[in-house]
Amino acid sequence: MSRIPLDQAKLERPPLRLEFFEDIQMAEGGSDFVEGFLCRNQASIMYGAPGTGKTFFATDLGFHVSLGKPWFGRQIDQGGVVYIACEGTDGILNRVAALGKAQGLESKAIPFAVIRQSVDLRDPDGDTQRVIEAVKAAGEKFGMSVSLVIVDTLSRAMAGGDENSSKDMGDYVATNDRIRAATGAHVMSIHHSGKDKGRGARGHNILLCGIDTEIEVTRDDATATSMARVTKQRDLALDGKFSFRLPAIELGIDARGKAITSCIVEPVEHDARKEKRAVAVKGAAKVALDFLRIAIDVAGEEPPASNHTPSHHRAITVDVWRRYAYQGAIADVDATPQARQKAFKRAAEKLQESGMIGTWADWVWIV
Repeated sequence: MSRIPLDQAKLERPPLRLEFFEDIQMAEGGSDFVEGFLCRNQASIMYGAPGTGKTFFATDLGFHVSLGKPWFGRQIDQGGVVYIACEGTDGILNRVAALGKAQGLESKAIPFAVIRQSVDLRDPDGDTQRVIEAVKAAGEKFGMSVSLVIVDTLSRAMAGGDENSSKDMGDYVATNDRIRAATGAHVMSIHHSGKDKGRGARGHNILLCGIDTEIEVTRDDATATSMARVTKQRDLALDGKFSFRLPAIELGIDARGKAITSCIVEPVEHDARKEKRAVAVKGAAKVALDFLRIAIDVAGEEPPASNHTPSHHRAITVDVWRRYAYQGAIADVDATPQARQKAFKRAAEKLQESGMIGTWADWVWIV
């Protein structure tokens, strides 16, 4: 078959469509299939450090979309979901099974499908068309269109590409555009934060420019609570903080007689007052609080059972906290031992007065 000359192919492309002012009317909206959070035919990234719970959070979101059930108090328009687990492990199966068990849906058919294969979404000639065909096939099976495609993770779907390369990351963004244009689905990529967490998601910033919604997931080990926070919205209000825990659920027993478990997402009430107090903490108090978090993360343990200490809550002794705070330069480097002691005492009292920490006997914890 003869190829069409490049110049001729360019001539055969349709002209660009002009929309004149007098014909333009307000868009009716309604494209946010997750109320105020995600829109159809858009792209997003959900990123965070390992262990923050982002994959559980994304799976929980997808499961609720497939059921059309409210999620964190937000209305959802039901739609099909395709989860691409590029690592190809059984983890996604256990996560979905746990959600089904928690919802009492183990034997029911819902519009949720999993692809446990690595795909190449960087190379324009890679697996993009195969993904489009799979999403369309899923929609036919579901009897409804697919609203959400989750790619877990962006790094694996880059198929060896350089995340810091404008070309490679640009190609990845372009393939996402092709998938959503061909299917009308929202494409969400699970991603990692960089070494400098303050700089957001890992890789070239062409990714942030090319997506519509960005969600950062963090975890407070002291309280075993994670938070997903919307940090970018192109067409919706910049609104959304979702606090959650990950309680384990038993799925069955393996061949060795050990329990097979996974986690489900359990929403917890977001304490806006606590967040405001945290922002207000400055100076030596902030240093003391920062190093209390580090100390609990490194050496924290559950204190002895007592009516005065929280259960299932990691804590540290005041002496250990003090040593960490001294190493964190809570006072000037050349300060006397007495000056450091006074600075630490004032900082601890301020944190306790503001309700940021709890103390009992020799134990201290973050509230």
